Amino acid sequence: MKNFCYAWLLGMILQGCSATAVVYGVPEPEWQRMSVEQQQEAMRQFQRQELINTQTRSAADKAREEARRLSEKCQTKDMMSLPECQVKTRRRIGF
Repeated sequence: MKNFCYAWLLGMILQGCSATAVVYGVPEPEWQRMSVEQQQEAMRQFQRQELINTQTRSAADKAREEARRLSEKCQTKDMMSLPECQVKTRRRIGF
């Protein structure tokens, strides 16, 4: 019974956290209080951030694919001697 109460309480808390609607990244009650200019600025900022997120995801996907290709290329012993297959490390001096 005690575990059920904890599970129910956790469910209610999670439900409450997800109940706030969001418009362009702004909670709806705050959105309603904003002027038209503020809403337009929020939309521009949201779209700018979405573009940055898309570019970041694309760059991460590209880096993952390049790492996968390099990993496949450097699997054999004879290929490990290639310069691009050598592990590169950098050391910080003094720390």
